[in-house]
Amino acid sequence: MEAKHYRVSKIILAVLIAILAVFIVVAIILVPKVVTVLDSVNTVLVEADEAVEDINEAMAELQPVISEIKTISTEIEPIISDVKTAVSDLTPIIDDVGDAVENLDPVIKGISEIDFQALDDSIKGLSAILNGIASLFK
Repeated sequence: MEAKHYRVSKIILAVLIAILAVFIVVAIILVPKVVTVLDSVNTVLVEADEAVEDINEAMAELQPVISEIKTISTEIEPIISDVKTAVSDLTPIIDDVGDAVENLDPVIKGISEIDFQALDDSIKGLSAILNGIASLFK
């Protein structure tokens, strides 16, 4: 019985040694690969942090430009309204041009009704805004 017990103990010891050997081989193979993967992940995270910093810097640099664009868009709204008014004032005149071949008096009357001063002011305002926009990109 003792020989059988000794034999079972040897088998258990051999199995434990085999498991330990497999564990050591797996550790030797996997640990360097895990370290390599972790290094790669760390590198990617560092690059991602740098990219986020670059994006934040770019956003900070763009804030004044965005603010200026908002100011310009606020200033250009009345000019656009004036241009729309001028266009709507011109629409009946353009319609009358077809009739002007037969009768020039309605055309001359329509042209005399145009508010050229308002149109001139609108164009000057638009020119000032476009010059302001152009100076942003110099």
